[in-house]
Amino acid sequence: MPPSHGGTDDARAAAWASLIADLEADCRDDPAAPTGRAPGAPSAAVPPIMNPLLEPPDPLEPPAPGFNRGGFSVGVASQGNVMFDGRRSSLESLGSVSSADRPSGGRLFRRRISPEKDRLKKETSSAGVQFVPTTVNGVLPSTMPLRNWLVYHAKSGHARPSSNKCCWREGVNSSNKTEKEYFEKAVQIALSLARKLEGDNTIHERDIVLDNVVVLNTADGESDFVASTHDGHTPRNERREICALGRGVFYELFARGAAPPAASRNQCLPESNAATATKTGASFGMALRLDADGDASMDEDEQPQPRTRRRRRRQVAKEWNVRDLLQAKRVPSSLCRLVADMMENEDCEANLFVGDTAIATFGDVVADLTQMDADPASFLHDSLLLRWRPVIAKKLYCRDAELQRALEVAERCWPQDSSRGEELEGVSEDDMYQARAQEFLMVSGHSGSGKSFFGQEFSAMLEKKGWRCLHCKFDRVHPQPLSFIMSAFDRYFDKLVSDSSGGEMDVGELEQIRRQILHSFGGDNIGMLCHLIPSMGQFIAEEGASLDVYVYGSSFNAHDAMASKCRLHHLFGLLTKAISQKPVLFLLDDIHWADQASLELITALVGGVGEEIDGDNPMETNSAGPGILFLGTYRTNELADADPLAAHLNAIKRLSNVTCTEILLDGLSAEDVNVMVSEALCYPKRLSRSLANLIHQKSAGNPLFVAEFLNDLTVENHLNYSLSSQNWEFDEDVIEALQISDGVAELLTKRLLRLPPSVLSALRVLSIFGSESSMQALTLVRDVCGNADIIGELDRPVREGLVKRTAETCTFVHDMIQDTVYSSIQASELLAMLKEIAEVLLVRTSENRPDAILFIAADLINRVGPEGAPLTDCIRYANLNLAAGEKAVEMFDFGSACSYLEAGISFLGQDYWTSNYNLSLHLFKNAALVQYAQGNTELMTERLNKVLNNARSFEDKLDSLNLVIHAETMDAGNVSKAFDKNFSVLRQLGETFPAELDNETIAKEVVETKALLEQYQPSTVSSIQPMSNPVKVAAMDFFPSLLMQCYQQKSRYYPLVGCRMTRLTLRYGIHEHSALGFCGLALAYATVFQDVSEGYKLGKYALAITNNRNMPAVYLTSLGMISIWKEPVQAILPDLLRAHKEGLKYGSITVALINSMLYTTRAFLSGSKLCPLGKDMALFWRQYVLYHRPLLCLSVTPFFNAFARLTGRNLPQSNAAGFDEDQILAKSLETKELVVCETIVVCKLMCSVIFREMDEAERLTREYLELFGKHDGAGFLQFVNIYRYFYGGLTAFDRYRRTRDQYWHDIGERAVSKFEAWTRECEWTFQNKLLLLRAEQQFAAGQVPEATQTYNLAIASARDHRFVHEEALSLELASGFYEQTGQREKSTYLLQQAKERYEMWGATEKAKSLVGI
Repeated sequence: MPPSHGGTDDARAAAWASLIADLEADCRDDPAAPTGRAPGAPSAAVPPIMNPLLEPPDPLEPPAPGFNRGGFSVGVASQGNVMFDGRRSSLESLGSVSSADRPSGGRLFRRRISPEKDRLKKETSSAGVQFVPTTVNGVLPSTMPLRNWLVYHAKSGHARPSSNKCCWREGVNSSNKTEKEYFEKAVQIALSLARKLEGDNTIHERDIVLDNVVVLNTADGESDFVASTHDGHTPRNERREICALGRGVFYELFARGAAPPAASRNQCLPESNAATATKTGASFGMALRLDADGDASMDEDEQPQPRTRRRRRRQVAKEWNVRDLLQAKRVPSSLCRLVADMMENEDCEANLFVGDTAIATFGDVVADLTQMDADPASFLHDSLLLRWRPVIAKKLYCRDAELQRALEVAERCWPQDSSRGEELEGVSEDDMYQARAQEFLMVSGHSGSGKSFFGQEFSAMLEKKGWRCLHCKFDRVHPQPLSFIMSAFDRYFDKLVSDSSGGEMDVGELEQIRRQILHSFGGDNIGMLCHLIPSMGQFIAEEGASLDVYVYGSSFNAHDAMASKCRLHHLFGLLTKAISQKPVLFLLDDIHWADQASLELITALVGGVGEEIDGDNPMETNSAGPGILFLGTYRTNELADADPLAAHLNAIKRLSNVTCTEILLDGLSAEDVNVMVSEALCYPKRLSRSLANLIHQKSAGNPLFVAEFLNDLTVENHLNYSLSSQNWEFDEDVIEALQISDGVAELLTKRLLRLPPSVLSALRVLSIFGSESSMQALTLVRDVCGNADIIGELDRPVREGLVKRTAETCTFVHDMIQDTVYSSIQASELLAMLKEIAEVLLVRTSENRPDAILFIAADLINRVGPEGAPLTDCIRYANLNLAAGEKAVEMFDFGSACSYLEAGISFLGQDYWTSNYNLSLHLFKNAALVQYAQGNTELMTERLNKVLNNARSFEDKLDSLNLVIHAETMDAGNVSKAFDKNFSVLRQLGETFPAELDNETIAKEVVETKALLEQYQPSTVSSIQPMSNPVKVAAMDFFPSLLMQCYQQKSRYYPLVGCRMTRLTLRYGIHEHSALGFCGLALAYATVFQDVSEGYKLGKYALAITNNRNMPAVYLTSLGMISIWKEPVQAILPDLLRAHKEGLKYGSITVALINSMLYTTRAFLSGSKLCPLGKDMALFWRQYVLYHRPLLCLSVTPFFNAFARLTGRNLPQSNAAGFDEDQILAKSLETKELVVCETIVVCKLMCSVIFREMDEAERLTREYLELFGKHDGAGFLQFVNIYRYFYGGLTAFDRYRRTRDQYWHDIGERAVSKFEAWTRECEWTFQNKLLLLRAEQQFAAGQVPEATQTYNLAIASARDHRFVHEEALSLELASGFYEQTGQREKSTYLLQQAKERYEMWGATEKAKSLVGI
């Protein structure tokens, strides 16, 4: 509905209706009426008019576009459609023209309006109203002819005379903003038409005229041709069509209605059309008042045509220039070039010469316009005139396919099409135990291939999707171990702090992260992380968290070394899980420069360190959130097989829970290089293609090479921009002849050599620090190496884009620039510079040296080496490296510590054990320690031998001996050797043990020690003073490993070791390991005297002096081995999980993992549901692999295989099911690993009994049970003993019932006797097992009534005490009993109940075996 501009006049409305009705009647009466154009001329769709039959016109706004000076035009499409008020309506719907009367071919009709009907036009003309398109509330209709669009925009740039949005006054020039907006809209229309012609061959070149174009959507410029006389089969002449598009549409479109040069039209149009086209173009120009000589108030037929005007047109026809004409009308040069190049094709049919710049395909037209539409500032609005050199944008070019692959990985990491609840809703129970695989993206390529830009672009894309990003960029020079990773986390939390104060992040999300961090860590653990990540302390400060940090004592031993490293890894693993409430991208840029400690931490994080079971819900892990996507970038051309990175990447690929995706960034294609060149030059791709092809040949598509080569071409004047021709000029032959032997390095060198000497000298000093230097270090050395002011000299490199500087750092924008600058330093000059810079740093920080400066100075000195250092300074440099190595150990970077300590050893010179004994001792002792922490046992042994052979006292050897014993204890094949060495060391420390042991000696020692301990109460034992005797302190440091060795070998010395530790504590004071001695005594008493109650009481003493660090070891023994006989087993499981988690947090990895093994054993054998338990078992297995614990892998392998047997599924992300149990069993018997042996046998026996494979159960019982029974009093109880007796007893009674062999009867009787004693200790755990054994015993004895009652009691007890698997077994055995006694119906019912209970447990394969029985 058009807006109202005055009062409604019914008479005028009636006149409108009468006028249109008469017109349509004339059309029906005389279809052959003259059309007002020459025969054969192309049809011209005239702008639409408002439909007066639907809505009356506004009396002050006549339909100007449709009424051309006495004539009335209606555009009729071939389908019989008319354009009314921007909408296409059928004539039939208006009752105006029938299909039979419709003119053929979609021709345009023009009828003279009768004089009687001319009154409206004259009235509106006399009123001085301009002819403008109808708008609704000042907004253009969605659809309108292109001429109307031109008319509107020709007027819309003028000032308004009133508040009427549709009326404009002429004479006021449009603003630059309005002009830019017009050309951007015009480009959209042109692009739409070019795309239409590129893919549509049904449009004839004669129809490519302005009057045949309709703008289908004025908002986005979508346009089309509305008339066509082409049959679609005639061969196309694409060059002629391009010329027609440029001449017939684009020229007038960009010139805002001005007609193209007449000569051009006459040459390109057929001869019969020339006159009409010239007349039409001229009349349109006069109608818009664009020609100075035109009179818009006169009709077309009345317009005078003076001879001077015609003469001027003939002159232009001889020597016209399209580009000049368009530029005169303020058309941007980019559009001028496009139209001129399109119109160069007008002589193509005459086989005349066509210029090199003539556009040959519509694809090039589309490409030009697409660039203008996508980036008008660069390609449309003549911004090139402001440049004098190419400018490569800092962005990623032409890596869409690679980005899409990366996005697919991110989608797997965090599916956005469903919430977490919806994601779990469709997961079957079979897959619940499967952990989501950790995703690791590895992006590689040569230097300069765009790896860093790829990471930044990918990060930006994910941040738009709601991700958060940690960006860690490594450098060749490591200012401080782990500094880059710490800085990444520090920036992350700093952003959270700023978001928290600025309100940019949801408060609820911030609080959730805070709560998760506090929930995951203890106070001193938080303090340790806040020490490394200061902004984390600011983030959680308001929660009042403790920031205490545990500091190791003066004796930093092997356990502390491993604990520190593992503790750090686990804490960072927990931290990454805590912050991943929303998905997080951890971008690791240039990891080929990462230090050893960083690589180890990255490998641990990717491998899942920190993943743990939720203590509140033991069947859920903290990995249930979106998680973290790791992306590492590295250079392929600098990665050798021997590099540490290669080893770590291979280790990550071998991890079963990690999915690795490798993306290689090869060189760009020639077309991709053309995109870069085109954007750098702001030049159409069709014109830059030849130059781009040459650059591609030289650069192999390396993006950095392309950028530097373009810059070099400009500097060397091989590429210049001509202001006169407005084109880039270059000689292809000259460029092709250029020789660049050393690639991008040569170009960078040439660029650097153009700098002043003082600037280059400053850059060389900066390059010595690496790709990035702290401003703190740079300020300290600002006047070294002959420089007056290095920081000031760096201003020019910053301006030229070579260096980026902030308040904290100064960085080369690309490490290739740093490499080139560093390589320009002569070898002899380099040594002098390194020494001078290091000495200046040491002197100027002598009183208060920051750690970062210490590491930088040590690194510089080590690059000089002992060969380049004076002998007088070597010892000083050795001490410097010792300080740096010890500081690196404190920061858990054993890789860097190893480098520093080994470098310190190299500075010692000759006869160092004599001249510098203390320095040598500390260097070698610490070097052995860090070599062990890294797993380098060969180098560790070499360094230890140096200490053991040259130490002056036994005390100086103790730390090294402890390290040797600890290392051998962790090696399953050397436990016996470590056991003997341990006794030898303790003997030299005054702690001797008898060579032969008997039961009487063991019992006497246990009873006497118990009496000494009971002089205290558990509540008062903690008041004992700390141990201070250095010899006894040293002895207590060796006892924990001895306890472990006794446990592994089931040695009878276990009770004596526990008693000795207890006696030392009571006499000399409490030691860190005293609680372990109390636990050893408690377990020994429960085993030796078979008195679990007294052992349980003694265990309370250990719990009374437990702290966070020794709690995992105390829980392992006190709860996992003693309380398990007194308390419900289900109640012990959460405490074992807690001990596992706390052990990982404090670095007690071995103890933590043993707790997880105990949890697995007890949960599996006590009937925890198999599917969720399988998920936990898979997690524990990954931790055993991650921390290299093969013995624990062997210990849990039987449960993995039993799980697979019962469920029919192998556990994911482990290869335990592939282990050969028979080989493991034989090997374990050989090495006396009886715990592993018994576990294997018990699991095999359990499955045999459950699946009723009684022959196999008989074999296992005969071969192994007596062997294990001989070791029941060897110093400790084992939980698997319960099930050895339980399933062995069931097997024995089954065999006795069938064979009446007394051998089996005796075995069964011993099992019943054991369970009678155990049931008195804990009825919950043992009663149902005792009842089932008695029922089988009674069944074998033929006591049917008693057996019937006892089976029922066994079933009820198992149900009441939540042992679902034993309830199922009781139901199945009872079913067999009823079957044998002839009660088949009862038997069938119980068997069905057993099947249901097996299914509840998760033993689907067993349940299937009962179907049909």
